[in-house]
Amino acid sequence: MFEKITTFRNFWFVFKNMISSGRLIAAVIYILSPFDLLPEAILGPIGLIDDAGALGYVLLTIANISF
Repeated sequence: MFEKITTFRNFWFVFKNMISSGRLIAAVIYILSPFDLLPEAILGPIGLIDDAGALGYVLLTIANISF
């Protein structure tokens, strides 16, 4: 495993994927969380905008992950 990240290019690829994975996990947790920046209980349908943005980020990140 460690021999794969000895070059800078491979290290940067692994580091970038770790950061993307962390952001992906944080976005999923935010979507599932009952706490919002724009609460639906107060703002109604407008409160779904932040959840839609987080969901869009999750979908774009999944689409850009290269296996």
